[in-house]
Amino acid sequence: MKDLVYIVRTMYYTTRKKISDITKDLQQITQWLTPCETRRWVRWYVGIFRAKVFLMARKNPGVD
Repeated sequence: MKDLVYIVRTMYYTTRKKISDITKDLQQITQWLTPCETRRWVRWYVGIFRAKVFLMARKNPGVD
């Protein structure tokens, strides 16, 4: 459970937490990052994950 990418994905997609709430939680783990850097990192990762999901759905349009 030390993988930050896994933690963000789980918090965002299973608990439906807001990015600001995830940032606060993640700040406890990543004390070397400022709150602004942590927020940018969370937004960046969520954007990347959304893009991957979109491309997978586009590649396999008939899959439900």
